[in-house]
Amino acid sequence: MATSVSSVPAKFLAAIDAIREHEALRLKDSPFKVVQDWTEADQRSFFNWFSMQAEAEDEEEIRQEQAKPAMTVPQYIESLMNVDFSDEVGVGRFINVTQQSYPRPPPQPVVLGTENCYKYQLISCLEEEDISSDIPEGAEESGVVVEIRSTLPGTKSPVQYVVPLGFLQCVATHSHRTRTTPSSKPMETPFAIVLNIVDKSIWMVLGTYRRDVDELAVPIPANANSWDFLPEPANRHRSFDVMQILTWEDFISLGRTSTKARHFFSKAALATAVKIAPAYYAVTKSDVSKALGNHITVTPK
Repeated sequence: MATSVSSVPAKFLAAIDAIREHEALRLKDSPFKVVQDWTEADQRSFFNWFSMQAEAEDEEEIRQEQAKPAMTVPQYIESLMNVDFSDEVGVGRFINVTQQSYPRPPPQPVVLGTENCYKYQLISCLEEEDISSDIPEGAEESGVVVEIRSTLPGTKSPVQYVVPLGFLQCVATHSHRTRTTPSSKPMETPFAIVLNIVDKSIWMVLGTYRRDVDELAVPIPANANSWDFLPEPANRHRSFDVMQILTWEDFISLGRTSTKARHFFSKAALATAVKIAPAYYAVTKSDVSKALGNHITVTPK
C-alpha cells in the first residue's frame, strides 16, 4: 500500500516532481541527478521509498486492469474488422490487445460452430510455433504475418500469408458425462486458428506440437491422424492438417447470429481439408504488400 502523503518528507515529494519533469524532457539518469547532492543515508531512504511507491502503483494498475470486463465476441469481431492488414502497427496493436491481454481478462471465446455435443471455439492466445526463414539478407521481415508452406512433395498450401489468432478449443455443450462426451473439461487442441490476410478467411492449422497430460510439449508426427486430436470421430473422412473453417462473411456474422445451428465440419469446410504437413516461414513486408495489393476485399456491412 502506498505511504500517506502526510508521512512523506517534503524533499521526497519535491524530488518526485523533479524526476517527472526530467522524464518529460527525456533526460537520462534523472532520479540520480535529482538526489546527487543528498547524503548517502537520505538517498538510500529515498530510493527504498521510491521503489515501494512504484511497486504499489504497479499493483494498483494491475488490479484496475483485472477488474475490466472481458472483450465480448461482437467487440472482438468489430475490432478485427477495423484492422488494416497493410498496417503492421495496427495489426500488432490488435494482437497485443487480444492475445497478450494480461493483466486484462482475455477476450471471450469465439464459438466458430458446433458438432454433435461439442462447441468449437477460438481462444485468443499468443501461440509460439517454430518459424523458419529464407528471407534474403537486407530484406525487411514482417513482424506480424507468416507464410504457410507445404512440406509434402507434390502438394501446395491452400492458404499462404496468415496472421495467427489463437488456438482451437472444444467444450462439451452439457456438464453430464456421456459416451461421446466423457468429460466436461475443455479440450485444448494443437490446432492454430489463423486468418488469411488476402481474403480474411479463417483456417485451422495443425501445429507441430501437442500438450501431454503433464502439459509438456510433445512433437506431432507428420503422419499423425488429425482426428485423434478432436472429439469428433473421423467418420471415414481423410486426415488433414489444414482446413478452411469460415469465409470472412460467415465469420463476421458470428457476432449477430447464433452458432448453435452451424456445423463446424460443414461440407464446405471438409471440401477444403488437405494434408500438407505445414511449416511456418517468415515473410518480407514487400511480399505482404504485393499480396494485399493484388487483392481487393469488399467488407460486408
